[in-house]
Amino acid sequence: MPAEVLFDRNLRALSFEVCGRTPSERLFKHGLKQMQPMGLTPAQVLHVGPRLVLDLAHAKKLGMRTALFAGDKESLQATPEQLKDPVTRPDVLLTELPQLAEIVGA
Repeated sequence: MPAEVLFDRNLRALSFEVCGRTPSERLFKHGLKQMQPMGLTPAQVLHVGPRLVLDLAHAKKLGMRTALFAGDKESLQATPEQLKDPVTRPDVLLTELPQLAEIVGA
């Protein structure tokens, strides 16, 4: 299922649109600011990525929920120690992207 079907266009921030590469705090803050008028808090935002330290840790630091995508072994970057550390541990582990529909309740 395409992202456009699952997620409202106003509820996502893409790095190329914001001119901020991940792990840019600018990108994360832009996304959160974009969602404030809709009454969404950081705890209601889910950031999905395969890089635990470079992506998810920054989102988690800002209060977002995090999902580590472990379905692509080529891009997955996470050690067992990082998965156990409360600072970097993701809220959810995904092995297939369709699992997102279950997580967000679509």
